[in-house]
Amino acid sequence: MGDVVEPESFQPTVLLTRHLIDQGMRRIGFLNENSRAYETMHDRFEGYLFAMRQAGIEPDPRLVKSDIGGEFYDPGNFERIVESYTVLPEAVVCGNDEIAKYLTQALRRKGIRVPEDVAVTGFDNDEEGMLDPFFTTVNVDVKWLGKRMVQCFLWRMAHPAAPYEKIVVSGEVIIRKSSIKHK
Repeated sequence: MGDVVEPESFQPTVLLTRHLIDQGMRRIGFLNENSRAYETMHDRFEGYLFAMRQAGIEPDPRLVKSDIGGEFYDPGNFERIVESYTVLPEAVVCGNDEIAKYLTQALRRKGIRVPEDVAVTGFDNDEEGMLDPFFTTVNVDVKWLGKRMVQCFLWRMAHPAAPYEKIVVSGEVIIRKSSIKHK
């Protein structure tokens, strides 16, 4: 047990999901590696569920894949995920940009266009891993996150008996081409 510094994951995912809903999308899926094992990934899944239910939309279980596990980032795994869609989602909220990238590549190999056929969002603003169209995502300021971690560590050294803290650093939703549906 100890202090924790992490990015805010729930509220930005609510905003990402609402962005899709506000465009009239209802068949919105969720794709994540392991929502049960990682708190931030769990918070992203909960943010997606909250936004869907707040809009009166019950998530379609055929489109929600929140605990894949195994060799998740194997490209063949994403081929199987796309093949498993018995109904094509209008959009997929992904747990991070890497997942969004692999999903987009698998969709394209099946002739499915992003965002024209399926809108895709990511998380983390990993510009190096982005494809065209660039992903709608959440920018996590990793430099600021790192500074807060160092500050927390130094403060803890000076105050070892103080109660543990959880510091949540907000992120900024960035709307890009990957989530804007063309009518």
